[in-house]
Amino acid sequence: MKLAIRNLEDVSDFEKLSLTDFSYSRMDTYKMCPSKYFYTYIQKEPRLFGEAAVLGNIVHSVLEDNVSATDVLDFTKLQEAYVNEIATQDPDNKIKPELINTGKEILDEFFDQYAETKFDVLHKEYGFKFVLGSYLISGYIDRIDSWGEDGVKIIDYKTGKWEVSPKDIPTNLQLGIYAMAVDYLYPDKNIYAELYYLRSRKA
Repeated sequence: MKLAIRNLEDVSDFEKLSLTDFSYSRMDTYKMCPSKYFYTYIQKEPRLFGEAAVLGNIVHSVLEDNVSATDVLDFTKLQEAYVNEIATQDPDNKIKPELINTGKEILDEFFDQYAETKFDVLHKEYGFKFVLGSYLISGYIDRIDSWGEDGVKIIDYKTGKWEVSPKDIPTNLQLGIYAMAVDYLYPDKNIYAELYYLRSRKA
């Protein structure tokens, strides 16, 4: 069936449909721990995020606000944004100082690698929903860049230590879902995908 897709800012059509709502994070949660899936998504118990997850959100927010198609990276703005995001997302100072330093090092290294780069960004934190059979699939893509003359690239930032093996990239569920969404958005473009590991600066 043809995918019905919308940016998350326009979801009125989907609200009228009786569909099972899924996302990559839901699928991954069930795969890792069915009990956690049950309590989180069925029982809807409050979700508790560890400090590493909070730090990941902080770094993602800083990159979303500072990676631009119009300006090169500004080191001072990058660091100021990091301090402000920590104050906003960790007001009780629960993140350990060494983890705060890790986040700073990640952003320092990102700047060192891309200081002179002008990114060809098409979308940042792109929200999508599409219908696949009887399921409503949703998610957010960190970045979509123009890539070459006839392509677009999906970029997903990773702040954790665990890395997907390169041989597993073609069957990666998360990138597969993102590619389906982007294929509808850019049907005439070749689609590339990259998991960018911020700690190791590897893609």
